[in-house]
Amino acid sequence: MKFKLPHWKQGVAPRVSPPALFRKTHVSVGPTRELSGQYQLLSKELMIFCENAYMSEPLTRKGILKRSHDTFERWVGVISDDARVDEIFTDLEARADLKTKLIDLLKNAMIYGVGYLEVVYENDTNPASDEPPHTRIVGLELIDPKTITPVYQTNPNAEDYGQVVYYEQRVSPTVQEIKLHPTRVIAFAYDTVGDGHRPIGVIEPMLRVIEAKLVLDKVAGKIPKKVISQIITATLKGEGMTQQLLDEWARAFTRMEDVGRFVLPEMVEVDIKEGGKALDIKPFSEHLIYQIAAGVGVPYTVLLGSGAGTLSTAETNLRDYYNDLKDLQVRFTPILTRLLEWELQAEGVQADYTISWNEIYADEQSEADILATKAKAIDMLLLNGVISVNEAREMLGLPPLEEGGTGERFGTPVKRGRYAHG
Repeated sequence: MKFKLPHWKQGVAPRVSPPALFRKTHVSVGPTRELSGQYQLLSKELMIFCENAYMSEPLTRKGILKRSHDTFERWVGVISDDARVDEIFTDLEARADLKTKLIDLLKNAMIYGVGYLEVVYENDTNPASDEPPHTRIVGLELIDPKTITPVYQTNPNAEDYGQVVYYEQRVSPTVQEIKLHPTRVIAFAYDTVGDGHRPIGVIEPMLRVIEAKLVLDKVAGKIPKKVISQIITATLKGEGMTQQLLDEWARAFTRMEDVGRFVLPEMVEVDIKEGGKALDIKPFSEHLIYQIAAGVGVPYTVLLGSGAGTLSTAETNLRDYYNDLKDLQVRFTPILTRLLEWELQAEGVQADYTISWNEIYADEQSEADILATKAKAIDMLLLNGVISVNEAREMLGLPPLEEGGTGERFGTPVKRGRYAHG
């Protein structure tokens, strides 16, 4: 399995700015706006809308964080007959903080529609527009999606038609725009429409839902005061009553917290009535929460951390959720392959390998049931003399015994296994 570098046209002028200037995370400063309003596709304004929604609505933020972390919770393993492959991958994982950076990449993709990482190479003095030297990867830096734009080859007669020719990055209006070679950037689009170049995250399709949820949250705190509270009606009598005096009494009653304790002159009659019944906002809020849960791809039961509906429904939702995570993991496998292939070539290692994601269980009970079934099968093989004690321990992920049971097989069962169940 060889990693093929993207086609690149030569003759691009080198950038003027020093390489280190764009090798750290850059965040472009944008104005804070309301979630509603007109916006243009793929505009910086749209990204700001999505960013504000992520920071403003707690359930949306929780769902994105939950899905991002759960995708990489069980992580991956590299299977190869050559032990050097696993060592190289482990070293790369620690050196580049790979798991954390991929979590951030997915999180940005869910917020903005697309996430970017810049790959930093060892002893790299080449211009950003050129290929990097074939040295080890020393780090991955998160790029603010608002500062970078892919440029595609639009000539249908070109060999690289439809591919990314380079990336343009501008971190501020005063800094010169630079071009980044495709091998320096890792891009991950959460979803796409049209020709596949238009990225879609989870927030953009439900901006109106999030806005409605924020309005409902704001109104919910005012309902008890406006609806449940007692209604005070004051009638002012006597001569010399002016509009100014009426306004002063109106302001006094508005500020009144406890209607049970007040003293008034004889010229004022007060009538206190109970307010109406409070509006139940639960049906409205539940509808919006279900919409948010569906939008971020996290079941209602997982998003709220409590049961909803029947137990069987909750278990079905969890199974579907973790199956979706497995599908998402498959889309990250090419990224891991690309990085590992680069490292293997840099180290001069040629070997076959397989990147395998660790199993995701729907819940602790499912995991316990699977382990119990596995233990029963191992116990049966052990008792019938098919495998040795150390072979059984190896299947369970335990170290071999140094004394007593160093691999011999049993002819006649002597005792029940450790995980025997009747």
